[in-house]
Amino acid sequence: MSRGGKAGAGVGGAGILGIIVVVVFALLSGGEGGGLPASLGDGTGTTGDSSGDVAEENRFLGAVFTDVQDYWESTLPGYRRATMVIFLDNVETGGCGFATAATGPFYCPADEHVYLDQSFFDVLAGPQFGAGGDFAQAYVIAHEVAHHVQTVTGVSGDVRAE
Repeated sequence: MSRGGKAGAGVGGAGILGIIVVVVFALLSGGEGGGLPASLGDGTGTTGDSSGDVAEENRFLGAVFTDVQDYWESTLPGYRRATMVIFLDNVETGGCGFATAATGPFYCPADEHVYLDQSFFDVLAGPQFGAGGDFAQAYVIAHEVAHHVQTVTGVSGDVRAE
């Protein structure tokens, strides 16, 4: 799902890694999200609409993001936490330039931020893709954090050097 500039440099294993993280997450939370913390946790930021259903969705996204990072922090020595930015319509990143909702979710290695547009999950759940729900949202977050893991471990740099 990472697109735009070098942030989306393709590594096929990232999807597999994301699936593994989501499966581990599901197992640890009892498969129903019951183990999710109630707050956004550290390292998350939001902009845009914070009312009603959107605020609840943002809390869920933040909880998943925190859980995935907790996993990597406990598993990968030297892991440093990324930051998630939830935006609406467009965003100016700290190192990958300007992005619009058309970019989709992405990871920016220059600022180590995961960027999620609030409207992306509505599109994902719509008739074109039919892939909505908590699992799809958790998968997208795990996938983007996997790009961060590639940055932390140096895998991204190795792939770009080849």
